[in-house]
Amino acid sequence: MVTALLAVTVATALGVTAMQLALHSGDASAFDRARTQAIHAAEAGLDATNGRISRSSGDALPCTGNGTTSATPSAAWSVVVSYFQVYPPSGAPLTCKAGGLLPPGTTPRGVQVRSTAAVKVAGGTVTRVMQSQGQITPVYGAFTEAVFSDSTPGLTNQLNLHGYEGNDADFYTNGNWSCPNQTTVSGTIIARGTISVSNSCSVAVDVWAGGSVSLSNRAYVAHDAVSSTSSVAMANNSHVGHNAKAGTTCTGCTTGITGRVGGIVTTNSPQAAPTQRTYPTINYDAAAWTAADYAIVDTTCANARTWLLTPANRSVKAVLHITGGCTLTLSNDTVTRTNDLAIVTDGPIVTSSNTLFRSGDSAFHDLHLIVQTGPICTTNVAGAPGTIFMSSSTAFSTLHFFVYAPCEVSFANNNSGSHGQIYGNPVVLGSNVSYTYYPTVVPGAGQIIRFITKVSFVREIL
Repeated sequence: MVTALLAVTVATALGVTAMQLALHSGDASAFDRARTQAIHAAEAGLDATNGRISRSSGDALPCTGNGTTSATPSAAWSVVVSYFQVYPPSGAPLTCKAGGLLPPGTTPRGVQVRSTAAVKVAGGTVTRVMQSQGQITPVYGAFTEAVFSDSTPGLTNQLNLHGYEGNDADFYTNGNWSCPNQTTVSGTIIARGTISVSNSCSVAVDVWAGGSVSLSNRAYVAHDAVSSTSSVAMANNSHVGHNAKAGTTCTGCTTGITGRVGGIVTTNSPQAAPTQRTYPTINYDAAAWTAADYAIVDTTCANARTWLLTPANRSVKAVLHITGGCTLTLSNDTVTRTNDLAIVTDGPIVTSSNTLFRSGDSAFHDLHLIVQTGPICTTNVAGAPGTIFMSSSTAFSTLHFFVYAPCEVSFANNNSGSHGQIYGNPVVLGSNVSYTYYPTVVPGAGQIIRFITKVSFVREIL
């Protein structure tokens, strides 16, 4: 009897121990599952937020976000987004406004996303935190070219267009395009009319014409040469690195090791001409400039020049709005900036005699020189309505410039550029014009339509 009771007691103790071990194992398994669910939920928060950033316009970048997973048990995540002016991110993040969005007119280049996820389990909550860091590149709507010449551009020697991110310094015209000597375009040339590439002209991507394409001397096109409706003609030591495609014939388009075409030659294959791009319009929008944190300065040409040359105004982020059709003339002047500046006028702009636009510190600042839409184009001479004429030795230093006029925009010889874009009808570029493409935002006009997000790393924050 005693032995039996002893056996029952031992069996009961063993059963209790086994149950305790089972309960502990079950709790541990549930906890492990919750940790896995939490990390997956945190990653879902990162993915959702980076996707939302990519789909956002320039005035709708999110600073916060939250959501839940559909798994059982559900997991909740919340994110905080920090934007930075540079990439890799450094310094203080940009300030978000009320409502959880970045202020309009702010163009970040780096982003950090911190995602916190929580899963409830018996006896508490499991929390895990993930972080991603990446580069964001804006995609612009109206203003996407390094140069847009609504009619046939006037080009001289030694034009050098450098890319912003790779070979993206594109040159578009609704007219014809003819390459001057010793020219390098780090992008694609698109012309609704014809394209002629000769001498030592070099194009880093494609040439695409609605009409004929001709290449001669030492002309070089790194990728494709395409004539939509007409012929391609090659001569001398000209070379196409990839394919040549013609709507009709392709003369001199030899292939092989010593050939002029590195890829395939396609003839008698007409296609639609490049889509005609409507020359964009820019009208002064005071509310848009104010929303982008520009101070509004309504002024005259004479007072604008005084304002520009006053040292106390260098740090003021302002738009000078000039009316009356007067000519803004800068001659042998140095305009120094430590903040962004825009000049929007209904009259022409003329510079002469070594005029310099420069940054007053080590940072790049935006400079908009805009003759707004409206003036009727008459004669293309300095001071004519709707024009911008930059004389020899006008220079931009450490600035992101955007130059736009409804009529001719002319850069004379020896203009050194910083980073920017030129829009004109037509654009005329003299010898030794050189700059790097940089897409900019014009408040009230060409806005950011989305961003490209490149995630550099994802990690857990313990």
